[in-house]
Amino acid sequence: MNFKWEYPKTKFSNEKIKERCSHFGCVYGNEIIIAGGSDQEDNHLNDIWTFSPRTLEWKRLDINLPSPLSCAGMCEHNSKIYIFGGLFQMNRYLTFETNSFIRIDLESKKVEEIESETSVYPSHRYHPVFECFGDSIYIIWGRNTSEILPDYYRFDIKTEKWKLLGKPKNDTQGYPNKRILCSTAIKDNFLIVFGGLVDDEVHVNDFWFFNFKTETWMQKTNFFGKPPSPRRSHKMVVMNQLMIFFGGYHPDFEFFNDSYVFDFSTDTWSQIITDSPLPPPRRVHLCFPDLYSNQMITFGGIGDDYKRFDDLFVLKIPTQSSLSSDLQNLFVRQELCDLKINQEYSVHKDLIESRVKSINKFLLATREYKQKQELKDFLIFLYSGILPTIPSEKFNEILEKTEIKTCDQNSDPNLNYQILLKNDLKKLYSLVQEKDNLPKNSTLFEIIVKNEKTSEEQSLWIHKFILLSRSELFRGMFLCVEDDKNSVQDLSQRSYQSLKAFVHFLYLDSLPNDLSIENALELIDATEYYGLSNDYFTNLLIDYISQKVEQKDASILLPFCEIYPQIQTIYKNKFKK
Repeated sequence: MNFKWEYPKTKFSNEKIKERCSHFGCVYGNEIIIAGGSDQEDNHLNDIWTFSPRTLEWKRLDINLPSPLSCAGMCEHNSKIYIFGGLFQMNRYLTFETNSFIRIDLESKKVEEIESETSVYPSHRYHPVFECFGDSIYIIWGRNTSEILPDYYRFDIKTEKWKLLGKPKNDTQGYPNKRILCSTAIKDNFLIVFGGLVDDEVHVNDFWFFNFKTETWMQKTNFFGKPPSPRRSHKMVVMNQLMIFFGGYHPDFEFFNDSYVFDFSTDTWSQIITDSPLPPPRRVHLCFPDLYSNQMITFGGIGDDYKRFDDLFVLKIPTQSSLSSDLQNLFVRQELCDLKINQEYSVHKDLIESRVKSINKFLLATREYKQKQELKDFLIFLYSGILPTIPSEKFNEILEKTEIKTCDQNSDPNLNYQILLKNDLKKLYSLVQEKDNLPKNSTLFEIIVKNEKTSEEQSLWIHKFILLSRSELFRGMFLCVEDDKNSVQDLSQRSYQSLKAFVHFLYLDSLPNDLSIENALELIDATEYYGLSNDYFTNLLIDYISQKVEQKDASILLPFCEIYPQIQTIYKNKFKK
């Protein structure tokens, strides 16, 4: 995936926002709310700001926090922002942790402190985990003058009552150690917690899920790839099937400006490598998801020279290729498999044959393997190209026994195994292009394309499991009909060359170099028609058109401008001066 850092030029509707760290914020509709923090002179702040990713404009609101505050928690619910705890500044040299609970109505500009009518109420703390889910607000951990606090609470917004959920001990199984300065994000019904500082000494990089529905914890240990190193004061956001991670601090390695992505569809960590300039290293900054523009916004923080930042960076997030996750899901669902490994797992023979030197040695090695979870992880690796969590010596052993190619040990194994997977898929694709040598078996499917001008019929061959894994249209066709059809008349009214390019993409995740602009335009809505898992194919076509279009193609593009804004942009940039 081609991530890109950008430093957009922002504007201000009134005054300029000050540099700061340990500020707090949340997303509010299409805007971002930021408040408090401490500036370069370590003065605590009480200002409240909005930032619009659409207009790139900062605006200071005409309401303030009741007092200068840093290290607090903030969330939004029904146009009201809730703020809890933090460090309250009496003067430049004197700060106290607080347990004040503030509600600010962004529409009426009313600021009020929420009082508790019961004895259950969180104690004074700063740097708490503070998140809203449904009609509840959760407070987890935090620190006071003497210790990191182990307790966590739920606040019912409707009844305005607190409930103490637990005070687990550090050695209690099934709970994460109490911590501060971890990063959190919400995905579906789960609060995700990563890393942080445990007991004021130990930096960790463990990965926990808190289920809002059952209010129970689960540690995430079964994943692929290498997670970020232990640290604190980092930030992460969830954007669809990706979780993006940036920055942080560890006393042995100082400040970080690295970024990582966790793909929920494949349970894989990857470090983000980009050619664009990186933001300066920092900690106690803020990151926000901007789903509208598919980007992560980063603001403020403190750097390794203890400089507070007032800069704003965005990380552009490309639409993700779904090839690995599609093939992984194909194996997990165990659909249309035709080669049995054991009682639990079967595979797709043609795909495996493209990946191993000897199918017989592969079957012998896998059928003798006794560790079920490790075998499953290895088979998922064969389908996805994603490095499994199997111990390296066992992984190398099964690679040797099954005679699967290995990658250069001095390079990124995840990247290289992805390349090896695509090279093997090229073999599979080449097989269906060689009509004379095409084996007629039940794993292959024929798409019959009729030329409207000549009424001539042409055939495109494709493996059923490729169609089923990548297209919901054909998946429904294969799984919902009783007869074992091996061919279909194409009803999309697309040309043979267009559909040939589509089949090329299904196998190789790329477009053929000889695709015409006309054929590319013909396929522009194929993502929706064929039920692909995301817009990656459409975006490939848009990029291809942008790079290949010439003056002679202007009349071909024009009819598509009113339907597709991206085509309109290409047309204006290329043909209108």
